[in-house]
Amino acid sequence: SEFYGNDYHIYRINSTDNSFEFVFNQTIGSSEIYLSNRMDFAGSVLVDGNLYLTGKDNSLTGQELWKVDIDVGHIGLLHDIYRGEQWSGIDSITYSNGKIFFSAYNAGYGAEYWFITV
Repeated sequence: SEFYGNDYHIYRINSTDNSFEFVFNQTIGSSEIYLSNRMDFAGSVLVDGNLYLTGKDNSLTGQELWKVDIDVGHIGLLHDIYRGEQWSGIDSITYSNGKIFFSAYNAGYGAEYWFITV
């Protein structure tokens, strides 16, 4: 994927000829979303063609779990770790047996292991 301002461009690699195939672009309106593309910290996982990763926007505080739904061409918040103004974060996203596991932390509960069925 590429990011220009508030506009995300999502591509798929065509393994037949090693080319990039444009899938969709999503303009995020007036709010800015910052999706993490770092593989060394929180990470991201690709499940059934959909990308799950950390991100944040101007209306939320901290990192939350986001989903890029390739099939319907949509980028959206999947789960808000700690609702409200408090800060939250996510580490170590991984997938196993129909579930996404990650470590989440916030001021109210500290660090906890979470999972979401996908």
